[in-house]
Amino acid sequence: FPNGLETGLLARCSATRSHVMSSERYLFLIKGSLVMAQPLAAPETGELLTSLLQQGFVVAPLPVWASNAEQALACYEAAAQRQVFADALAGRAL
Repeated sequence: FPNGLETGLLARCSATRSHVMSSERYLFLIKGSLVMAQPLAAPETGELLTSLLQQGFVVAPLPVWASNAEQALACYEAAAQRQVFADALAGRAL
């Protein structure tokens, strides 16, 4: 990450709520290259999760606190990039 970018992302989203003001917890639903961010507390989440899981989506093991879906997706992408980098450093194939 460019100097300070990762710190800025962590300030806006976190795995714990204590780091983010006026935020909600998001789950990520994945199917192929499609990633959807869904607020956990939204009234439609239960029905939507059931439908998407039946369609072959999976729930990513990375819930985050974020102010909105766009920010939540940015957090997810940043975490995915960090994992690719960690795998490369560990000598695993990209």
